[in-house]
Amino acid sequence: MKVSVSLSLAEAPPNGALSCVVAIDVLRASTSIVTAFRNGCLEVVPVATLDDAWRVAASRPDALLCGERMGKRVDGFDLGNSPLEYSPEVVSGRTLIMSTTNGTVLLRKYDEFERVVGCFANLHSLVQWLLEHYKGCDVHLACAGKLERPGLEDIACAGAIVAMLRRSQESVECDDGALVALSVWEHLDEDPAKAVFSSSHGEYLCSIGHKDDLKYCSVIGEGPVPCIPVGTTAIRGAGGDVN
Repeated sequence: MKVSVSLSLAEAPPNGALSCVVAIDVLRASTSIVTAFRNGCLEVVPVATLDDAWRVAASRPDALLCGERMGKRVDGFDLGNSPLEYSPEVVSGRTLIMSTTNGTVLLRKYDEFERVVGCFANLHSLVQWLLEHYKGCDVHLACAGKLERPGLEDIACAGAIVAMLRRSQESVECDDGALVALSVWEHLDEDPAKAVFSSSHGEYLCSIGHKDDLKYCSVIGEGPVPCIPVGTTAIRGAGGDVN
């Protein structure tokens, strides 16, 4: 397996054919999407702009509008981007239309590839998924960061994925971005809370009242692995623990 990492949205997609892109936005879109599938949502439609969100919602009146700008719920939306809002009572059996500052932009940037959603909440399941489905393939870990700048929490999560892949019995070839992410993860003593709480975006979210989100997003788990197949625009399936 060949693993490459982009450290922010500003980086261009790598050259050559990729088998899979892992979209990482720990704070908070990836974690909210994983949580939504864990709690029974039917599908998630990620869109890059608010205009797109309203347009899609007009044709799907039963869907929930979800997302944020600068960490705060958009006026008129049903949900923001806190994973704690995505409870079974709210999302089970529902379609979610989601637009966030960074995470859904990242998902749409790689439309031509199969995408899976990654974060600490599904770290174990995600690594197992990659080993089962993309053995011997080229996999790209794309970090959302914040406003086209690197985000410590996303880079650390990418590093955690690289570390777990390298500890497997698979042969893993890393590009420089993957080695940087791995070094960051090791420097943080492989502690997701250190990455999340010391990141600039984490500090910002705490300042606007989302400290509990940071605690939730720091937990390593075996959640579902939401996937968007090539040629589709909605996340309709998830592997891993979906109970």
